[in-house]
Amino acid sequence: MAIPDFQRLMLPLLKLAGDGEQHTLAESVEHLAQEFHLSDDDRVELLPSGKQSRFNNRVGWTTTYLKKAGLLQAVGYGRFQVTDRGQGVLASPPASIDRQFVKSRFPEIG
Repeated sequence: MAIPDFQRLMLPLLKLAGDGEQHTLAESVEHLAQEFHLSDDDRVELLPSGKQSRFNNRVGWTTTYLKKAGLLQAVGYGRFQVTDRGQGVLASPPASIDRQFVKSRFPEIG
């Protein structure tokens, strides 16, 4: 399977955090890799820089974007958890979350 883009990771990552517990990026990478049935080759594919795996990078950007949208919050170095706003989205979960969804629901994000 191809590595999903960061927008396809948004809803699954928010659902993972929806338990209200603190989560780490490493834990999220592992959970999402299993959920998307990524192969070992997919997991180790590097960015052109050769310094980071493409999938880890995408999960990182996903957490960054969801934090910017106020759906996740940082709770320590490399740790995050869902916010009340994030729980509100999960109360009536959309089919997917992408940049357009975030901009339409939370115009202050821009």
